[in-house]
Amino acid sequence: PPFLRFPSGGMLGDNIIIGGTYLSEAKQEYSIYSYNLHTRTWKKLDYDDGSRSSGAGQYVSWNSSYFCETTSRCILLGNHRSNVSFLHDYNNRILNFSYMLEIDVTSFGVLGNATDVAFSKSGQRLGQLALMHSLADMEIMCFDSLADRHYDSDSTQPDVATYKLPSHKMRLSRICVLSKLLEERWGEFFCELVSKSEESRSSIEEKHRILFIPERHEVVFAMVEWFYTGYLDEAWPLSILCGLLTISKTYRIPKLRKEVVLRLQDLLETIMLPVVDYETIMVAATMACELRLLKSVLALKERTTNTGN
Repeated sequence: PPFLRFPSGGMLGDNIIIGGTYLSEAKQEYSIYSYNLHTRTWKKLDYDDGSRSSGAGQYVSWNSSYFCETTSRCILLGNHRSNVSFLHDYNNRILNFSYMLEIDVTSFGVLGNATDVAFSKSGQRLGQLALMHSLADMEIMCFDSLADRHYDSDSTQPDVATYKLPSHKMRLSRICVLSKLLEERWGEFFCELVSKSEESRSSIEEKHRILFIPERHEVVFAMVEWFYTGYLDEAWPLSILCGLLTISKTYRIPKLRKEVVLRLQDLLETIMLPVVDYETIMVAATMACELRLLKSVLALKERTTNTGN
């Protein structure tokens, strides 16, 4: 970056965020840069401060910035100026506290590290074994992912059952889980779901603890695997990640949602855009993820137009 006056900044994961006043004969602005400690590369965060729509001869004069690691946002303080010289603005910059601008740096691809929920390698293996060998005291019922296929009516698959619903039959899958583990990792909302499920349970099911989650089996199983192991499997396809994004928002699992958003942010750098589930991301993701997605779509459109020409 160029020489910045009165710099300030902070850390987000492996990124250093620096902001400061940049003055030259032709330009004055408050510049924000990020430096990645792994790739050792600088990136300028070109934000829109509203000066383009402020009217002729007006611009925004920013005094200073403060970085909040919790929200991943730069807070800029300043004021609108009009028809003043660089020197006058520079001398009065310290008095500019009338306007505030929040800049979410994750919308520029500057990301923090995953939340501190991952287990050790031995802990992950133990969780996988517990899930594999059905160390459980209750069941989660969800929609069978293969429900659109034809099954033998006498099928005896241990993990699939046919339930008679009011208007039709629907195949459901069961996932055996340990309630104490989910209570610890999921929190109060899990206890509320189990309590409501037990209240509506019939006498036939009285001996079994069952929680019904009306989502696809592979998404619910991925959620359970995350509870057991504390990490997102790198082999999971985009469809599962988008499903986890929705389910983590619906069922109040903020740590899972944060990890999925970070994974999607990484994928937006590498995946082919036509395969992205735009609708799911736009509905369930953060504003920063939406902005990056829109930027990627616009960039793809521009490249396609240029190629056509």
